[in-house]
Amino acid sequence: MENGSFATFCTDVIEVYRAVLQRHLNAKGVPEASRSSLSKEEIKTVDVFVHFSEISNSLDRLREIALLLRSAPPKSSKISKVSYLKFLVESHLQELYILRERLRKCVIWLNKNTECTSLR
Repeated sequence: MENGSFATFCTDVIEVYRAVLQRHLNAKGVPEASRSSLSKEEIKTVDVFVHFSEISNSLDRLREIALLLRSAPPKSSKISKVSYLKFLVESHLQELYILRERLRKCVIWLNKNTECTSLR
């Protein structure tokens, strides 16, 4: 997916979620709905948004780690360059694992909640 189409996708997901949220705001603009008060379609929308947010957060974190890897380590006598790089590589591997698990969880949810059979 190209950056422009991904940005459009992100905007669309947020707008759909915002529409669900708007239907359940009180006079002060605070969401009042509990999960049990949502329709089945609204629950699916919220679930998609949660999966999307988790995956998006992992991707953002991986980009931040890559940016730090391209930057000079902090100028501190207490942190060696090797320790700094080791920490970043370990963080990257941990975040890859988290992303994999979030994607796996999302695919399981999609298989249970959609009629798409190409993910099975």
